[in-house]
Amino acid sequence: MILRILINSYSKYHIFKFSEILILTFKKLRLTVKGPIFIPKKRTLFNILRSPHIDKDSRDQICVVKSTQIFYIYNLNKEVLETLLKINVPSMVRIYFRFL
Repeated sequence: MILRILINSYSKYHIFKFSEILILTFKKLRLTVKGPIFIPKKRTLFNILRSPHIDKDSRDQICVVKSTQIFYIYNLNKEVLETLLKINVPSMVRIYFRFL
C-alpha cells in the first residue's frame, strides 16, 4: 500500500518547516519514502484599479504564489498512520492524504 501526502501553502517558509518535520518523523519510523517532490508553483495575478475616474491606467498588481510538495510512503502499517495523523499541522499549511 502506498500513501501520497500532498502539502500546499501560500507561504514558502511554512511549507519547508513542515516538510522538515515530516522528514524527521519518517526517519524515526524508518520508512521508505520518495520525496519531497517539488511541484511547480502556481501564480495568480490580480489587477486592481487605483482610481476608477480619471486615471484608469493607474493600476496595482498583486501576485499570489502557491507552493506544493509531494511525498510517497511505501510499506504502511497502522502505527505509521496513527503517528502521521498526530502531527501538528500549522494553520498556513494544507495537507492531503491519498492511498494509491
